[in-house]
Amino acid sequence: MSPRASGAVRRARAVLEREGLLLLHDAELPSVSTLVAGEPVRGSWWGHPAGKAIFHVAEALEAETALVKLVRGKVTFVHRRLWPELAAVGRERAPWQIDGLADDAARVLELVEERAWIGSEEIELAPGRRELAAVVTDLERRLLVFAHQEHAQGSGRHVRVLRSWRRWCRDAGLRARELPGGAAARARLEAPVRAWLAEGARAALPWGRSC
Repeated sequence: MSPRASGAVRRARAVLEREGLLLLHDAELPSVSTLVAGEPVRGSWWGHPAGKAIFHVAEALEAETALVKLVRGKVTFVHRRLWPELAAVGRERAPWQIDGLADDAARVLELVEERAWIGSEEIELAPGRRELAAVVTDLERRLLVFAHQEHAQGSGRHVRVLRSWRRWCRDAGLRARELPGGAAARARLEAPVRAWLAEGARAALPWGRSC
């Protein structure tokens, strides 16, 4: 890792320790792309001169945080201290998560709950349905599953792996009886966003916007 990326990892960890949340990419809110580039990155960060360093920093943070589509529907790193709150919200099955959920997404969610852990290459959707990527994004933005990328054995291809929150809690060493209530969990996850945004903090989170 380059000195630039190493320094950015330290700064990103400091922000995460202080705030609890950090976006991968956002031109307004605290994000990895801004920390690495030294200024807000407009548009895609992939083509930015600092793109490779941004990737390396994100990869380093992913190993020690939970990565979910939380703030503004964007990839957000969640510090370990907020994992109980994240799991509590994910397991809640609140109206904002379930209302309006399409049949294809409901079927994939059912598979994830049955299997606890399933790779995207194992999921088959009925003809005429949405692409699987769109279905997974829908479930992620409602915090109904925990999804991440892994290298498939043999082929080396990247595949999406979907875990139920029950399985994720087990893997993370969290006990269900120790999780906070949904309202308290949402309030704690909302706190840093309220500090960043004078207005519209709730609308930046999935329970405050239409999925």
